[in-house]
Amino acid sequence: QHLTDSLDKKNTTISTPGKSFAPCHANVVERYKAASHRLLFLNYDGTLHPITSFSELARPTQALLDSLAAICKHSVVYIISDRPWQSLVEWFGSLPIGIVAESGLYIRHPNSEAWDQLGSTEAFETPIARQAIRVLEEYADDTVGSYVYENGSKHTWCFGTAEFDLAAYLGKELVGTLEKLLIQEGSHDLQIVSGARE
Repeated sequence: QHLTDSLDKKNTTISTPGKSFAPCHANVVERYKAASHRLLFLNYDGTLHPITSFSELARPTQALLDSLAAICKHSVVYIISDRPWQSLVEWFGSLPIGIVAESGLYIRHPNSEAWDQLGSTEAFETPIARQAIRVLEEYADDTVGSYVYENGSKHTWCFGTAEFDLAAYLGKELVGTLEKLLIQEGSHDLQIVSGARE
């Protein structure tokens, strides 16, 4: 009810940390209310919960869990996150929701305890991957406050609490170092993705 009440307000603007969206059109609310089958995919980090570098601060509030439980009574809900499936089960396991974990590597459907693995982690077992991971770890060791976040689908060097300008500079340097390494090694299943998430 809270979701549709919020959307019912004229000129409702949906905002999440760092983002804002155009006002919702009344047609969306009416179609949602009228639908006999509702499917919602909800991004966790940055949408349902502010982005945080520290997993202990990423835990959902009781209010969020209560809201999700209420929404689940009338909708099929999936939470999407790049966090490890183990954390997501700990946080949301008592709810009848689906979970898409580790950037889509694992999925658990609502009212199920079985997980499907949608991709392979074999690329991280190769010598080139181990070498790239060592480079990430060296940058984390040399940059106070930064760390390497890993799950089954990726390894990420995160700024964490490092001084921002220094970390931004080192982040660019790190991308260049990794690109040179991967070019030297030739064919592989690794990809470098840079961004400003953390």
